[in-house]
Amino acid sequence: MESEQPAPPTLDAERQKQARQYARIRRRLMVVDLALGGIYVILWLALGWSVALRGWVDTISHAPAVALILYAIGFAVPYTLIDLPLSYYSGFALPHRFGQSNQSFWHWVGDQAKGLAISAPLGIGLLQVIYWLLRAAPDLWWLYAGGVMLLFTVVLSSLAPVLILPLFYKFTPLEDDDLRCSPTSWATTSTKTFRWGSRSTRR
Repeated sequence: MESEQPAPPTLDAERQKQARQYARIRRRLMVVDLALGGIYVILWLALGWSVALRGWVDTISHAPAVALILYAIGFAVPYTLIDLPLSYYSGFALPHRFGQSNQSFWHWVGDQAKGLAISAPLGIGLLQVIYWLLRAAPDLWWLYAGGVMLLFTVVLSSLAPVLILPLFYKFTPLEDDDLRCSPTSWATTSTKTFRWGSRSTRR
């Protein structure tokens, strides 16, 4: 006699509708953010802001490392301020609107500050390495830079769950034994159908 299988969970139609709407808005905001970044770069080059900033940096320091830091700050700060309303809406207002977050405003601000404190040194350090390669190996700098980016990505993806994510999220073990055992039970006892294009595989 076959064991009785548990009834599949019932999906709430209204919540599914809200989830689709939330995902659709997120995609649109991503497109707007990409467009805003592209327009900013075009204006930066077309209006001569890049040349003006480089001239100002040259009046302060001719050291390549220092000049790169100053230029990066001068380029990034205006864009960060321009992008701030979009970041606020996509990262704070929208999740609260759809009930995806209960984070307070000041905790969100703190997370943004921590993210900036982590990403700014990493980004500037990576730029320093790339521009050093550009000066040291003008013909093959792009190849070496690709290797550096690959290594950087591997190291960061390995360290992020241990060193970076705990700064933003609190991880605690599941106290409910049923919830902790459910994923393992589903993986070992349930029959699932996976579809890849027109092919179907049963496990």
